Amino acid sequence: PSMLETSGSLAGQMTVLFFKASFLQGYSNDPITDAPITSTVVRVSSTWDNAEAGSFTYSGNAGTNETVTIAGIAAGTWYVTAVSTNANGTSDISHVLTVVVT
Repeated sequence: PSMLETSGSLAGQMTVLFFKASFLQGYSNDPITDAPITSTVVRVSSTWDNAEAGSFTYSGNAGTNETVTIAGIAAGTWYVTAVSTNANGTSDISHVLTVVVT
């Protein structure tokens, strides 16, 4: 996704909004275009380094939507990323968003 933001967080959960990309750049730097995005997985990591490395504690699949709510998250500071997938491959990890859950 090209943008992540959170909205309407409640105790123990977060709602993540994003814009779906229409063009995905694969891990091998080969374009993976010409197929619609079939899912976007939002990942919640305990550290910035884990988020950048793709290691996560919680996740939620938005499917073809542009929002997902992840519940059951422990209170604290979390680091959110996302990856989108289409029939031709998976995108790189998005930028990292810092979120505080109460």
